[in-house]
Amino acid sequence: LIHAMTSASSSALLDGEVPSVLALPEGDPNDDSVQKIKLGESIAIESIGPVIINADGSTRRIQNWDTLTKGEKDTAWRRISKRNEQRRAILMKQKEKEEEQQQQREMDNSDAKEL
Repeated sequence: LIHAMTSASSSALLDGEVPSVLALPEGDPNDDSVQKIKLGESIAIESIGPVIINADGSTRRIQNWDTLTKGEKDTAWRRISKRNEQRRAILMKQKEKEEEQQQQREMDNSDAKEL
């Protein structure tokens, strides 16, 4: 957007004028290639592959999911599901431990203030 500004439009900004915003074109309501959902509905996203939970809790996806064979996808789903479950349990335990430590620090601080 900044690179597309002309000297005339940049001087208009200096004069306090608001630049016009380009809008996306209207979608075709009859286009069946776009999946439509309603508020509160859920959709399956198997076509883009599983979400991988990393050891630090961040997530990612398999970049070449669309090039894998059905057998490779089945194996990946099975292995990633099992590993995600293990990692999630570890992360939940870490979170609980951190919360307990935080509560203990808060109790120690309040006890110190009372003295």
